[in-house]
Amino acid sequence: MQRRNTVKRVGKHNWYAPYHTPQKSRLHGAFEALDAPGALPVKQDIFAKFGFSRRSGYRELEAWRKAKERDAAGEINQEVQTELNAGEIEQAELVQAGKESIHDDVARRLGNSTWRTETRGRKKKISQEQVKRMEEIIEENGREGHRLSWNALAHEAGVEASETTVRLTMGVMNFRHCKTCKKKWVNPSTAEHRVDWSRVMLERYPDPDDWKDVRFSDEIHFGYSQGWDTPYVLCKPGCQTCPDCIGQDVPPDDKYAKKVHAWAAVGYNFKSKMIFYDSGNANGKMTHKCYVEQILEPVVKPWLQDPTVDRFVLEEDGDSSGHGGGRDAWTTTITGKRIRDPEKRNLVQKWKHENQLEFYFNCHSSPDLSPIENCWKGPKSHVNSRVHWDARTTKVYALEGWEAVSQEHINERVLSMPQRLKDCIELEGQFTGY
Repeated sequence: MQRRNTVKRVGKHNWYAPYHTPQKSRLHGAFEALDAPGALPVKQDIFAKFGFSRRSGYRELEAWRKAKERDAAGEINQEVQTELNAGEIEQAELVQAGKESIHDDVARRLGNSTWRTETRGRKKKISQEQVKRMEEIIEENGREGHRLSWNALAHEAGVEASETTVRLTMGVMNFRHCKTCKKKWVNPSTAEHRVDWSRVMLERYPDPDDWKDVRFSDEIHFGYSQGWDTPYVLCKPGCQTCPDCIGQDVPPDDKYAKKVHAWAAVGYNFKSKMIFYDSGNANGKMTHKCYVEQILEPVVKPWLQDPTVDRFVLEEDGDSSGHGGGRDAWTTTITGKRIRDPEKRNLVQKWKHENQLEFYFNCHSSPDLSPIENCWKGPKSHVNSRVHWDARTTKVYALEGWEAVSQEHINERVLSMPQRLKDCIELEGQFTGY
């Protein structure tokens, strides 16, 4: 009489799918129990318990027994040692593989094995060596390498595969085809000046750690209006002709194009507060008096007096005349030598000299060479994504956006300065990707 299967079966298995490692491990544990002295040969109950069919269970049992015999005879360790001598796998992986039990070795999936070769499935059209070769072609050939098409890349690497196969294979490594990032054109004279400035600064601060003492400052302007924004209305479908839902265009007068002006500075592990200032003019350009009275005296001077700060260098916008730059602080001697003339210093230059402020000006027309320019995107987006029709609301949103700029984000941009300068030199003064 046939014995009834009284063991509850754990789930159902898709017989066309491979068994997972945890299932095999549990089954191997049951095999150990079967081999114990006095154990009853109830293999079919074990198969049913762990979701194996009778045929698959016996096949796995046979593989387990053969592997156990090979382990007892030392064949597996011998194969591992052979691969070690051939230099095919790392020493650490081999040591780990040698310490693992035979059950772990059998349970491990074939694709992740440290000593067995994957033989299942269709052979890959592009080998790992060819993938590495294509990656080297892209990275080592600069702009020309990055502008290759998938077919051209395969041809250069000697790969015989379709464009789709190459694209999918390289996509696993996050390579993709995308449009180039468009940058503004730089005229030859400015490009030459950018290259010279980059070389001087790279010689002065060659390492990323050298830029940790620099504090980058700049102004930002947030626009708001009382008639320019397109208002939203509450309406129902089909009321386009309702007079209450129609907005009127407003002429672009200055009274509608108002702005809030702010100043801030960032550095490595440093981030100042956002300071709002009143320029006293219509275009928002900072004057010498405004810069001294609203920025240098109340904000920068306490930094100089802070005993916890050993030293810092203030970077200033080279395009702003309000920071004290200009030729009026120089004079020419009888011999033709240009020297600083104390009598011709402007208000900002006198303040810097009296307070012994170390500073330098960023290269003109070069926002990509100042990390603080990368920090303005967050506050700008935060303000522009919200309705702001007055100065007070605009300032609130600007402060929220500035608070959201993380110090980690700032530190990464500061430490990228040597690479920015190198890219500027390599691109012959054209705008970099920063």
